[in-house]
Amino acid sequence: MAVELSNKQKKQVGTLIQGALSGELRNVLAILKSGMPIEATDAQGNHALGAASCGGHLELVKALVEKGAPLELKNQIGTSPLWLAAGYGHVDVLDFLIGAGADVNAGNSTKDTPMLAAAAKRHTKCVERLVAAGARHLTVNAGGDSPLSLAVADSNTEMAAILLKQPGAAVLLGRANDKGVHPMASAAASGNAELVKLLLDAGASVNDTDANGATPLALAAFCGAAESVRLLVDAPGVKLESKDVSGATPLWLAAAAGHDAAVTVLLAAGARSDVTSAGKSALVAATRN
Repeated sequence: MAVELSNKQKKQVGTLIQGALSGELRNVLAILKSGMPIEATDAQGNHALGAASCGGHLELVKALVEKGAPLELKNQIGTSPLWLAAGYGHVDVLDFLIGAGADVNAGNSTKDTPMLAAAAKRHTKCVERLVAAGARHLTVNAGGDSPLSLAVADSNTEMAAILLKQPGAAVLLGRANDKGVHPMASAAASGNAELVKLLLDAGASVNDTDANGATPLALAAFCGAAESVRLLVDAPGVKLESKDVSGATPLWLAAAAGHDAAVTVLLAAGARSDVTSAGKSALVAATRN
C-alpha cells in the first residue's frame, strides 16, 4: 500500500528501514512518533516491519505490529514479513507472526512461499513451524521445486522426513523440477544413503530418469555412492542395465569414473560388464580412464 511522504520523510525513510533492520527499537519508534507513516517504504518497497522481521528483532516486530503495521505489506519482489522471517530462519519472529494471523502461504514474485524460502535455506525448524500452522507443503515455485525437492537437494534428511509425513506428500516423489531433476535423483547423487532409504520407504520410484535419461542407480554409481548403490540394487524392479542418453549403464559409469566399491556392488547384483557405450565395454572404459 503506497503512502504519500513529505520531502523530509522521503529523506528519512532510509534511516527508518536501516534502523529496523538493525533492531534499533528506540530510534525506529522515535521516527514513527515524529509522523512517519508505519507503512512507509523505500525505493525497493522495504518497510519497517519487513526489515525488522528480516533482521530477526522480535521486540521491534511486536512493537510495530502493536502500532498497526500491516502484516501482509510486501516489498517489490513480493516478500512479506512472515516470508522474510522464514527465509532468514528467525523462528521466534515466525512464531509471533503466525500467532498474529499473518498469511503462511503468501508467495513472492517467483511463487516461493515462506515454506519454500525456509526449505531453500535449510531452516528446518521454520519448516516444522509452518507445517504445524497448516502451510501448504505440496506447492511448487516458478522453477518447479517443492519444499521436499529443495530439502532433498540440500541433503537435509531431517527436513525431508518432516515433509514426507504430511498428507499427500508421496505425489511429489516422482515430480521433476524444470531442470528435469526429481527428489530421488538428487538423493542418489548426493551420496546420502539415509536419505535414499527414506525416499525408498516412502515409495519413490527407482527407475524414474532425469533429463539425461539417468536413473537414480546410474547417478549413485557415477558419483561413487556405494551405500546408495547397494540400497538401489536391492529395490524391487530396479533396472540394472538401464542406459542414459549416451548409452551408458550404471556399471559403465561407475567403472569409467573409477569407483571400485560401486562396481563391486553392481557386479555382485548381476550387472553385465559386456554392455557397451559408444562401442566400449565397462572394462575398456575403466582402463582408458
